[in-house]
Amino acid sequence: MIAVVMPALALQQLMALLAAVLNSTSHFEFPEWAQIFSSSMALLFIVIGNERLGIYSLIAGTYSGYLLAIVMMLCHMKARYRSAFPFWSAPDRSILRYFSKACPLWIPFFAGQVLVYTEKALTSYLPQGQVSLFDYGRKLIELPMGVIIGITQSLFSVKISALHATKGLTAAAELSRDTLRFMIHALTPLTAIFLCCGEAIYELFFFGADAGYHFQRDFSSMMRAFSLAIPALCIYAVSSQTLVTFGRQRFSALLSTLFTLAVVLLDLRYFQCLGLFGLAFSWSAMLFLSSVSQLAIVLIFSRVRFKRFFQEIIFQSFIPISVAWAISHVFPFQASFSGWGLPAALGYIIFFLVISLMTQFAMIWIFRLPMHRPLRSLFGFTHERQR
Repeated sequence: MIAVVMPALALQQLMALLAAVLNSTSHFEFPEWAQIFSSSMALLFIVIGNERLGIYSLIAGTYSGYLLAIVMMLCHMKARYRSAFPFWSAPDRSILRYFSKACPLWIPFFAGQVLVYTEKALTSYLPQGQVSLFDYGRKLIELPMGVIIGITQSLFSVKISALHATKGLTAAAELSRDTLRFMIHALTPLTAIFLCCGEAIYELFFFGADAGYHFQRDFSSMMRAFSLAIPALCIYAVSSQTLVTFGRQRFSALLSTLFTLAVVLLDLRYFQCLGLFGLAFSWSAMLFLSSVSQLAIVLIFSRVRFKRFFQEIIFQSFIPISVAWAISHVFPFQASFSGWGLPAALGYIIFFLVISLMTQFAMIWIFRLPMHRPLRSLFGFTHERQR
């Protein structure tokens, strides 16, 4: 099975490469359509061939979907850039330069695979259900963050590269600052929900699955630890792409690798006494330290003032999260609403969403904090004030 599935990794990376090429030419919609057709093809194979092929219908659908997306993107590139993208040509020195610059970025990927293996191996020693609980908790963080950061970074990488080439390092660093401000402020309510509503989230997604209090308690503590990863992922996505634009990708790769290996060591050291919370907290804390370290390197190389930015983060993100955290201790879900079913869990989550948004808007009004600049800089494709 492994021998059959392994070549799919190469096709997956080729899809990502073609999508990046099209994104670099400001064609964002066609790669998404190609991947939608790819997923539809895989689903079609599963539905049609499940009874006859079994698990191999998933493999056949995956290969067919990948090949369909690759062919669609290649044909689109060939039709629009017939002379710029010849299908049959010998690789030149630019290809070798690309791989020489990309090699440092592959090292964190392999370190990440070591971390995944370590987490799977450690969680296999836990009681039944704990492995799935950890996977579900991680997915609840990765799913919204992957979509939001993926879309934003697709626009950001193209914009910052063009801005760095035309206006220099300072303008690119200012765009990074504005984009990071926008992402952290926009995701502050999500951070507050994961920090304060772990029991309600468990009740919402796993209602009736298990009545044991220890599962809900472990899931809630794990969500509190994972909440730190939300701002960390924002900082990491922006700062790492900024360092790549500045030609400092080796710093980004080195820091990511070191902190990933540090997570592995922490997991091995403290897993027996901390359990699932230790796995979640070590990953979130080291990711936060890694992202802040990369942001510090961006500040050193760019020499752009971030003082106002940090003040806005404190007033517009830290204070709303602190208010939500205090309210969650006054009205905890387990003591006040547990046992009321799904409506109570959903209402509890919406309540904290509203509280965090209202606190953010209050901070904006009291301190006159600007929120229009990041949107204009990132999505308006202009960095200067329009006249």
